Amino acid sequence: MTIEEKIDSGQGVIYHELGHLFAYYLANQNSNTKLGKVQKLEIGFLMNRVVPEDRLYHFEQSEEDRQKVKQNTRNIDRTIAWFIENIAGCTFQTIFEKVKFENCFKGKLGEIDFGNLSAIRKFSAFNWDFHQLYDLQNDLEKLLIQHQIIEKFKPLVNHIKKKLFQSTEQQLTFENEKLEDLTSAFQDIINTNFQSEYLDIISKYKKIMAS
Repeated sequence: MTIEEKIDSGQGVIYHELGHLFAYYLANQNSNTKLGKVQKLEIGFLMNRVVPEDRLYHFEQSEEDRQKVKQNTRNIDRTIAWFIENIAGCTFQTIFEKVKFENCFKGKLGEIDFGNLSAIRKFSAFNWDFHQLYDLQNDLEKLLIQHQIIEKFKPLVNHIKKKLFQSTEQQLTFENEKLEDLTSAFQDIINTNFQSEYLDIISKYKKIMAS
């Protein structure tokens, strides 16, 4: 298999990481859901991840970290936006690949996202379960399909594929101005209706999970 063929076969991973980045962008458009800046995005054969500046819901096993997570989950709107960020990677990928969400979420690529959610569940300030999370994922998927978001990401994915082919070891890091240039493309992908419907989903699940 040539390098170009390997990059083509890994397009789903590109969609996956862009899904996480897109969810951060969406959350940061509203003060109630703001997750903070993304430090960098890494895509390629060696590493694939989105690195946030603020780790609001990630913790080690210390009591201090547990209390931090519990305090942060008191902001239910933002916490649901973070749920969406976790499931957005696999949602983007599985829409593109036309496979079931669970194939990714409980597989190798989704294990970190699934693990993040599992870890904070027992320390959350409100009760929620994975049945609700799968319903949330289903509503997110419908929203993305309705607004043809995956199709609109194709030029951006093709741009990254080209850069990967030209790069050393087929690995890219986007940070600072390069990251801003990347996320600026999101402004042309969404409209006010999409943003409003995204916030409607958060409001819906706030009522469900906080009841």
